[in-house]
Amino acid sequence: DNNFSQLPITRGNRIVGAVTENSLFSSMLKNAEVKTQPVSTIMQDAMPYIDISTSVETLSGMLTTENPAVIVRDFKADANYIITRYDVVEALS
Repeated sequence: DNNFSQLPITRGNRIVGAVTENSLFSSMLKNAEVKTQPVSTIMQDAMPYIDISTSVETLSGMLTTENPAVIVRDFKADANYIITRYDVVEALS
């Protein structure tokens, strides 16, 4: 059971944007037909993208109302992780 409140949007292997729960909800309230339209019609800018070696302090400073999540890239594992404020709080608890 994964509960995601934001998702990166990819084209090919590139992250080109994001959709957040808040933006999706707001768009659907304005126009219920948005669910039949391409995701690009509600897509926001891509989330910030950082290396896994970035400090928690720097990462925390990147989490804002406009950027509710950051994509952390682990090149050794060839994996991306979506990190939110909740994740930072959990890690520091």
